[in-house]
Amino acid sequence: MGTSSKIVPAQQTPPQDPSIVASCDGLDDTSVQRGWQRLMSISSSDTKLQHSKERVIINNSMSGFLQLAKMLAVVALPVIALIIVCSLQLSSAIEAYNAAAVASKAFEEFLRLDNLVTGVQLERGTSAAWVSSRGTNIAARIKLTSLWVYNDDALQSLTTWPPSGLHVDDKIFQTDNELSLHINSIRSAVISNELTFTEEINEYTAITNAFMSWSLSIIAQSNMASIWSIIVSNSALLLASDVIGIQRAF
Repeated sequence: MGTSSKIVPAQQTPPQDPSIVASCDGLDDTSVQRGWQRLMSISSSDTKLQHSKERVIINNSMSGFLQLAKMLAVVALPVIALIIVCSLQLSSAIEAYNAAAVASKAFEEFLRLDNLVTGVQLERGTSAAWVSSRGTNIAARIKLTSLWVYNDDALQSLTTWPPSGLHVDDKIFQTDNELSLHINSIRSAVISNELTFTEEINEYTAITNAFMSWSLSIIAQSNMASIWSIIVSNSALLLASDVIGIQRAF
């Protein structure tokens, strides 16, 4: 036989470890289920522990925020209260300042008006002296010239005027210029002896009374009650003394 045939050896199954075989044979469904439950229990415990840690972290964060909020409230409340008190005091101070400024301005106007009343009273007396002398009292004439200039300046120094006009007897003068023209007409009549003694006194007295009545209405009745009462009293005394002076002149 010239041809040789190659014989392939048959595959042999490796021998199995008897212990492994025994172990595998000993496993049943119950053991596998118990093992699986044990693994799930361990996994569940790990999950619960993780959630518990997260809750602790969140609770700690919330507690920190609450403590920070309390600290800020302790610091902020006094500051807010201080700001409110300072704002109220500032507002009250501004109102008091504005009221004082208005009252001061009104009082200054009262003094200017009182100065004008005094000047007109002096002009009335000097004009009476000129009229009673029938144009022969040269000293009275010289004095009248200076009084006219003084009173004209005092009239122009007024910064306000009665809204409804100045009421002088049955006449109403809407501006100081209208009153100035009226006074100049009286002066011309005095110098030319066109007015009698009584007429001259009455003309000037009507003007002074109108000024004094107006002066009582220009004082601000705010936080100056004591000053207001003093001014009213002084004005009443001036008015009374003016009437007494006229009676003496007659």
